[in-house]
Amino acid sequence: MNHNHPDLRIGAKERGLGGAVYPLVCHGIDVAAACLALWENYAAPGVRDLLAARLGTDADTAARIVAYLGSLHDIGKIDPYFQTQRLSRPLLPGFPAAGGGMPQGHALVGCQWLGASLPGLGYPPTSDLDDHRTSLVAQLLGGHHGRYPERPDARYNARVEFGFSEDAWDAQRVAHLRAFRAVLGEPPVPPTLDAPAAVLITGLIVLADWLVSQERFLLGQLKHLPASGSSADLAAYFDGVRPQADALVADAGLEPLHVPAATFRESFPAISDPFPLQASVAEHLPALAQGPGMLIVTAPTGEGKTETGIFAADHMGAAAGRPGRVFLLPTTATADSMHGRIRDYVQRRADQPRPLLRLHSMAWLDQDAAPPTPAPSSEVLTTHPATAFSPTEWLYGTLRGLVASWGVGTFDQALMAVLPSRFNALRMLGLVGKTVVVDEAHAVDPYMQRELERLLCWLGYFGTPVVLLSATLHRSVADAYARAYLEGAGVLRRPRRRGTAPPVIERLSYPGWVHVSAADGGVRVATNPAPIRATKREPLALTLETVPVRKQEADGSARSRRPVLTADREAVLARLLAPVMDDGGTAAVVCTTVREAQETYDIVRRLIAAADNGPAERPELHLLHARFPQWQRDAITATVLHRFGKDGARFGERPRSSVLVATAIIEQSLDIDLDLMITDLAPMALLLQRAGRCWRHEHLGVIDRRGRTRPRVAVLVPADPDADAVPTPWAAIHAPSLLERTHRLLRKHGDDVHIPGDVQDLVERVHDDPELARNVRREYERIGEVMAQQAQANTAVVPSPRQLAQQADLVEMTLNELSDEAVATRLGAQSVRVLCCFEDEHGRLWSDPERTRPLPGAEPGRGGRLDPAEAKRVMELTIPVRGGPWFRELSRAETAVPPAWREQASLRRIILIRQPLAESGQWSEAVLGGHTWLLDKERGLIQNRIGARR
Repeated sequence: MNHNHPDLRIGAKERGLGGAVYPLVCHGIDVAAACLALWENYAAPGVRDLLAARLGTDADTAARIVAYLGSLHDIGKIDPYFQTQRLSRPLLPGFPAAGGGMPQGHALVGCQWLGASLPGLGYPPTSDLDDHRTSLVAQLLGGHHGRYPERPDARYNARVEFGFSEDAWDAQRVAHLRAFRAVLGEPPVPPTLDAPAAVLITGLIVLADWLVSQERFLLGQLKHLPASGSSADLAAYFDGVRPQADALVADAGLEPLHVPAATFRESFPAISDPFPLQASVAEHLPALAQGPGMLIVTAPTGEGKTETGIFAADHMGAAAGRPGRVFLLPTTATADSMHGRIRDYVQRRADQPRPLLRLHSMAWLDQDAAPPTPAPSSEVLTTHPATAFSPTEWLYGTLRGLVASWGVGTFDQALMAVLPSRFNALRMLGLVGKTVVVDEAHAVDPYMQRELERLLCWLGYFGTPVVLLSATLHRSVADAYARAYLEGAGVLRRPRRRGTAPPVIERLSYPGWVHVSAADGGVRVATNPAPIRATKREPLALTLETVPVRKQEADGSARSRRPVLTADREAVLARLLAPVMDDGGTAAVVCTTVREAQETYDIVRRLIAAADNGPAERPELHLLHARFPQWQRDAITATVLHRFGKDGARFGERPRSSVLVATAIIEQSLDIDLDLMITDLAPMALLLQRAGRCWRHEHLGVIDRRGRTRPRVAVLVPADPDADAVPTPWAAIHAPSLLERTHRLLRKHGDDVHIPGDVQDLVERVHDDPELARNVRREYERIGEVMAQQAQANTAVVPSPRQLAQQADLVEMTLNELSDEAVATRLGAQSVRVLCCFEDEHGRLWSDPERTRPLPGAEPGRGGRLDPAEAKRVMELTIPVRGGPWFRELSRAETAVPPAWREQASLRRIILIRQPLAESGQWSEAVLGGHTWLLDKERGLIQNRIGARR
């Protein structure tokens, strides 16, 4: 046995290989080849240049350095514990039974061994406090399973601490290390390396490891293993696997989707007369976009912001060498709507077809985009996609969607990159090669805003272009986003106290745009040079409608002893909806909570029945909120979009008279046109968003307004604007002092709201005018809550890139021990999915109350795994609800799911709500977690805390 050559009997993998063991040296060479393939065929030009600069070398040398590091990622598996216990193989002859501390995990052991051994190849010792290259290399390789281990510490001897004796195992680790280096042409020690660049290198190595760990690839390679571990045989093996790595990258769908920058007319030939906003950006942005930067666009709905953002992303991406795109929106509904528009765009303009991904938790339900058999793991290589821009099977694996060249998803998919969760390095890698477009950038709370600021800081550090689009953005928020990006780019310093530095953005034009960039080591800010005209609109008639507020005693379990205040809407709705019922038109009633929407739906249904207009004249009535089963919510949404939207009007299918009762879900999710919006009092920005649904399609000239001369918004308010007079459900969702500020400002402003003329002033005054807040206690409560959310976000996010570079320690990037699902990106997020089923007298579970469809996977005696169609049917029955103590206190039995669901992560986390069959033959409420649960066919899920007043 020649210990100077890698021993092919030392294995890396055996699962799924029919009893064979895959040699570790071959796996290391495979990963190196995949790193090179990713560098050439996946990594954006701007990312390659960035990493080369951070490594202090040219691009070709940087590629070989990264590939060499990738080859070393499993060096910790050269240990008797892994070889005998994990691979279940007998001890190799000539190797001692002890060596290394393998029970601690091969990633940690590899990290520690490399920290002690790399100095033998010219790397600096870990005792050098001014040069952290060795520690960073050891940590980034130890982090290839998603979490970074603690860095090697010069204060102890790793060889002694981890039992690294100078024996045959150690000789093999050294032999592998030298063999990999020889195969890759003796790559030099990188002259420099900082921690943020190490994060991106981790992402590349993880991606390469996943690509070459697919079982079909490994089985194929078993037929072509080298004859020995000699330099010649390993070099020949590398030459053979290198083109296969290129094919793996292509088959996985990782090659770039490229859309060339063009004129606005070339990009959107159907727009013969661009909106003034579009024309302004098209004229001035190409000259400004000479490298990385951020563009902020503010305009009301209907001014072409989406096309403006797409055009800007094309030019900014080209200037920064980032061909990828990711479009981020606040909800799955808005993301799905945007996905269709982006798909149409790339189908028309892309050089070559490449996958376009939906990026949210329910994206896999879209069978039009999904492959016929979504791969749950890396076991199956991709086949050709069903359509030119469909995702490959490989991309449908966990965590892989964001690495696709183009994607459309929700904010949280990107924000996870700056939370200390597993594989955030892969998410970061997926973002930095793209232009990041954030639509509805105002739709965040203080917690998410701070997370977004940290993400922008990282994107600024990596030179990633960003486009922010918003209809209601406060100047101070725009300034915070700009500062975060420029701090990341290194041209601004974070002030010791927030708000003490002069603003980067002094004012926002509305409509308008601001471009910020770091040029020549300084800050460059450019705004639209001339005022931008907006589409002429009729002034919005906005009235305040007083509703009686009823007082009830708080129940015994209430957190507060304040009485419960509830709004009595019936009389006001009867008056406001009477013209719609009599003369026709479309109206929406927007309620603050799901329960209020359900109760209001019953009120409006009674009003319609009492009007007795006859079946032909009776208004349509719809209810839409988040607590319907997914299939039903989708069906209602599609109906509402058609009946209240432009297509219904064009095809003569717009109802004569119709009322939609909904929650705030319609603020951003629905492209509908209303004559009348009746809404609970809400913060000013949200009211303006809701008002944007009124006369939204007037410019198309396809809607009969039945003599109406202007759109109308009626805001339901308590008689007293004081924050303590706000109904309790409203105060539970929105800060009472902000509702008070909005109420008082609307009283001052008067009945006419001019869009866009009044929008920016209203958005800023509601926060800035000190005369609007009279209830000092509630004002301090709001400020304290904002500060608490921001402080909590500060402790939740990863360090800024410059903090990380100074610390030169990657462990804080993944210090959180929570799972990805448990790391919340917003406070109070609806993070639990429940499924209401119907349990008959024999214990059988049904999907429907008529007992015509058994619950998939819950049939008596059913085992195995659900097929994709069954899994989809199960997920379509689920409903998102807010988590909290009720969920955390459930027993194991209460969270149990059918055995057939347990192998699929998305199914095993579902909470089953079993509604029992009563003696009367009716389905009864289920009781779980201190709540009652009832799925009503018309009203959706009705959830009540036991003991609470209804």
